[in-house]
This record gives sequence, C-alpha cells and structure tokens, in this order.
Amino acid sequence: MVVSFNKIKRKIYLILDIPRQILIYLIWRYKRYDLKDSLVIFSEARGGSTWLMEILSNIPNSCLNWEPLHVAKGIVPKKLRFGSRPFIPTRDKSETYLNLFKRIISFSISTKWSRKYLSISKILSSKFVITKFTRANLLVPYIIKNLKFDKKPIFLIRHPVDTCLSAINTFKTKSWVGNYDEIPDVINNDRYHENIDFLSCLESQIEVCIANWCLNNVSTLNNVELMNKMSVIFYYDLILDPSIQIKKISNDLKLSEYEKNKLLSVDFRKPSSTSVTGQLKNTPKEQLNKNFNRLSLDDKDRIQMIFDYFDFKLFDAYSPEPKII
Repeated sequence: MVVSFNKIKRKIYLILDIPRQILIYLIWRYKRYDLKDSLVIFSEARGGSTWLMEILSNIPNSCLNWEPLHVAKGIVPKKLRFGSRPFIPTRDKSETYLNLFKRIISFSISTKWSRKYLSISKILSSKFVITKFTRANLLVPYIIKNLKFDKKPIFLIRHPVDTCLSAINTFKTKSWVGNYDEIPDVINNDRYHENIDFLSCLESQIEVCIANWCLNNVSTLNNVELMNKMSVIFYYDLILDPSIQIKKISNDLKLSEYEKNKLLSVDFRKPSSTSVTGQLKNTPKEQLNKNFNRLSLDDKDRIQMIFDYFDFKLFDAYSPEPKII
C-alpha cells in the first residue's frame, strides 16, 4: 500500500502538535470570561461568517469560540437531540438549555473543535470571547431574550442562493442540504411537519437546500423588532465596501479608535481559512455574481416560488442585492 507524503506529513504534524494542544487546553481550563462581555456572531454555513470572524479577531484581547453547535464535534450532548439547526421557543423554561448556552457563550465548556482558533498567546491575553454560530439562527429569539450582552450581537446575512450553492459545492453530500424522505428526529421539529407536503414536492438539490434555508432563517429575519437588537450586516455590502461595514460594526460595538483602526488595517481581500478555492474573484461584483451565473432562468423561477411560499422578501432569486435594507 502506498501512503502519500502529504498524509505522512499531516500525521507527523498532529503528533508534534499534541503538547501545544494540551497546553492550550490547560490554559483555557483556568480562564474565566464574563458572559455579558461576549460577542456573538450569527450566520448560516457558507455565509461569510469565518471571514468576518477572522477580521474581528483582530480586536485586542479577544479569543475565538469556533462553532460550538457542530453536530459531531461540538458541545451539545447527543441526548438533547438538537440536530444541525436547533430551535427553542422563547417561552421555554428549561434550566438545562439555559445553563448550556450560558456555558457555551462564556466559553466555560469546549471541545478541541471549538478551541480550533486558540493560540497560547491569544488565550493568555484574552479578556472576552467571540463566539461564531452558523447553526443558531433559529435560536436568536431565545438567546436574545434570555442572555444579556454589553456587545451588540452581529447577524451576517448572505443571499440564500449564494449560500446554498456554496454549501452544495463545499459539502457535496445530499444529507447535509436536507432530505425530506424522513422528518428529522430533533427537538421542536414542527416546522418540518407543517410544511412536509410542500417540501416533498421539491425537485432538485438546490431547491431542497433553499427550502431548508428558509425553514431555518425566515422566521428570524422577518422579526423586525428582534433584528433591530442586533448589528445586521449584509454579505453583499461587506464584499462591496468592507471598510464601511467594519466601521458600522465598530460603532455598534462602541470600540475605541485604536480598536477600530486595528480592524480597518486588515487585508479585506484575503479569503477566509474556509475558502474552497483560496482566492477571490477579480472584482467584488464578480464575487457576488459567480453563483448566480451558474443558474438557469428556470432554476431561478423555481427558487422564487420557494421564497414566495415562505413569504420571504429580503432577496429575490434573480439578484444578489438585498431588496429591503
């Protein structure tokens, strides 16, 4: 059997990295962060949140809590049946859920996965935590109601067509984008039951993914009062003029001039660490239209039909530009 040189290098690196990971864990274990100082980023997978998170990680004294709701590698015990996109009603009084999210967002519990972006120097100097969620958009009403933050949470919105095509291209498998042969066996899954007749009629992978996106986002996005409690950033605007959006975030977070300037000195054209190609298109417009250009007019008409069904008006299926700002 032939073993590739790259595989051998990866194994050697993992072995050599064990002492560093142990030291990071031990330092983290004795750190304490105040929940109210936390900065939370909400977004959807492939929504640009890693890029934004990496920019915001330049705020002095911050450290990163990476995707703690990941189904296989995250914090949540399997017995809670959260699934990939959990929903908890705001009226829920479970102390188990509330204590879990207090501990997650204050970074008092972690896994090797959620500590992925920690370095020894970062964690030693850190005074507050930036938690990035791409699986918590349905949880926004619950979290905002039950937890109090001094820093305004950030909600990053990328067009669902762009998001879903990127997800399909990245994750490949049909199981990730959704399959309605069986309703997911997760807590509070009424949204699937209520829409199963419509969902069962979808014809393509992109349609299923778009419908899944709507199920997991529209109720939050259509809640104007709730959205006003967050710093809402459109991926479209972040791509076109990142400095303006970073200034907006800085103002919403009440950052000092020094902290703001640290963020504005970042290379905004550097792709995130989770970029598939590792490079951006030549211009922001090309970047924004690259996925839309892959769809036929018939594809877009079918997607618009899904948007109409879910009463989603923030975007249409024909352009990456937000319709309501």
